[in-house]
Amino acid sequence: MNATVIMWILIVVFTISYTIHLNFEKESKILRLDKKLSDRVGHLKIMMDRFILESYKKSENRK
Repeated sequence: MNATVIMWILIVVFTISYTIHLNFEKESKILRLDKKLSDRVGHLKIMMDRFILESYKKSENRK
């Protein structure tokens, strides 16, 4: 085989593997961001539930 053909094959293989690596890295970042957002939403829901419960208790005490 010619040396330039081998060089081009190596460049193509490296480029494809690097592109696949970048896609996996991007997906893992998206998944981590999604987990952070769901944790925050869960935290907000807990805080809202506490607020509703406290206001309900206050209204019960007034009666």
